[in-house]
Amino acid sequence: MNRPTNEVLGRLAFLANTRGIIPDPIDATRVNVGNVALGSATTTIYTVPANKLFFLTNVTLQSRESAAAAGEADVVVYNGSAVLQYYIQRQLYDVAGHRGLSQQFIPALELSAGWYVVVTNNHANIDSSAFITGWLESV
Repeated sequence: MNRPTNEVLGRLAFLANTRGIIPDPIDATRVNVGNVALGSATTTIYTVPANKLFFLTNVTLQSRESAAAAGEADVVVYNGSAVLQYYIQRQLYDVAGHRGLSQQFIPALELSAGWYVVVTNNHANIDSSAFITGWLESV
């Protein structure tokens, strides 16, 4: 097996120091989690632990509306004070049906300690599931 050249190692070291591009090779912890919201509900998918930064790289939202009605399914990020920061994904409905969408972020979205990601529906006819991936690093 060939060893990487010093030039290649230098490029990797540069990228490793660019926040949100690739995880820190020593400190990073992978995160792959999901949750569901059934009917008119909001469910937490993930809360960033104390003294950590979460780099959100991917979100998948799948939803179904069982009967025609105006409604929506969302993946939303709130800060530690419960103030809305981002609508990551939104699926609007007027007629019954199914939807699915996956989205990748490069560079990753950076979420501070105490921030949290939820999946939410605003109508009883909607069921949804959401999955997120990324990594944690110490502050």
